[in-house]
Amino acid sequence: MLNNYSTSGWDILGLPVHEKREPRAIVRTPYNEGDAGAALSPDGQWLAYTSNATGPVEVWVQPYPGPGAPIRVSPHGGVDPQWSRDGRHLYYLENRRLMGVQIESGPGFDFKPPAFLVEVPESGVFPNRSYDVAADGRFIMIKRVTTRPSVPPISVILNWSAGLTK
Repeated sequence: MLNNYSTSGWDILGLPVHEKREPRAIVRTPYNEGDAGAALSPDGQWLAYTSNATGPVEVWVQPYPGPGAPIRVSPHGGVDPQWSRDGRHLYYLENRRLMGVQIESGPGFDFKPPAFLVEVPESGVFPNRSYDVAADGRFIMIKRVTTRPSVPPISVILNWSAGLTK
């Protein structure tokens, strides 16, 4: 859950669903976290989120629910992090480039450098969650339609009956 109720910018909060407790801070810094996406890994042990802690918005991963230091995954900015269903890949958008990060198995969060996968279509008004990953690894993406097929003009003739001859 995102909230900007505090003076610390956008924070990521845990919201108890089955208990009557107050939300608790998961990631709370003076920067904006999660406003360009956040996602839990399928096993629930890692939280991928966005933050502008280093200037540009980038993708970070940290243990969930914590404790543990965040690790920057996107070296050149990134938004909209999403996990593969098996948790072995993390995807994000770097401008209009879909990037993939292979996660190494082990007790910590080890990963290979991000790899460019494909140029994505402009998504228009859908800055977050503009794509999803199927269980078999295929992607579905939102594409903004910027042009319409040409339509022939319509002619409207007024007072047409005056032009009729008897």
